[in-house]
Amino acid sequence: MDDAPGQLGLVGGHLEHQGDSGPGVLEATARREAAEEVGLDLADAALTYLESEVFTTDAGVGQVTVSFLVAAPEDQEPVVADPAELTALGWWTPGEAAADPRCPPWLPPMLARAELRRRRAPAAPPPAPRPPAADDPAAPGPAAPTAP
Repeated sequence: MDDAPGQLGLVGGHLEHQGDSGPGVLEATARREAAEEVGLDLADAALTYLESEVFTTDAGVGQVTVSFLVAAPEDQEPVVADPAELTALGWWTPGEAAADPRCPPWLPPMLARAELRRRRAPAAPPPAPRPPAADDPAAPGPAAPTAP
């Protein structure tokens, strides 16, 4: 991973276009990153929101991280899809990850929260898109009256 070479990490990425917005944009980004980094097609997978965190990078840039849980499709095998971003992949239990010397300090608590969430509730289907707000410039205008 470019951001943390030699460390364990999670699939992740950024919104690529400044114009990306609206319902489902974060879920679409998570699905795109899973395909780009580990070759998983999550189009039909239910994503469960886990948490959001605001932090400042070592370079002093503010970032927001949004995390989702998803069950990997049983009929797909993850692969290193982009060796420039990922050198290897594997599955670890939270305990195995915490014991690995390559594990960054933020990962064990995040995995523990994810495991608690996973045990509490099954994944729900993705939320239905919401209609645009009335003040949204992309929202349709009021309907024209019709003649009786």
